[in-house]
Amino acid sequence: MMELVVVRDGYREIFVEKSCIKEIVLNPRIYEVPGAPQDVRGILFYEGLPVVIRRIGDGAPVCGIIMDGCLQSHWGIAGEPAGEEAIHAEELVRVMPAL
Repeated sequence: MMELVVVRDGYREIFVEKSCIKEIVLNPRIYEVPGAPQDVRGILFYEGLPVVIRRIGDGAPVCGIIMDGCLQSHWGIAGEPAGEEAIHAEELVRVMPAL
């Protein structure tokens, strides 16, 4: 069983591996990036470093979920935590690492 956090962004919900979450930032200040791909919501500064925040739906970013990366780099998603669940891995479809 995998321990997962449910994240909602507007109409869409995804499951995030709990062990891959570095931190949840409430009311994040996310800066838009002109010319960025559609799946990039913007940049959030975390511990003095820029973190690319990915768009998973169309809701307002209630929080920024910073994911652990390799070589001290991080990435994240914006949304609203909607609970926790334990699910067997074979029941899920991966959309990117940790999601």
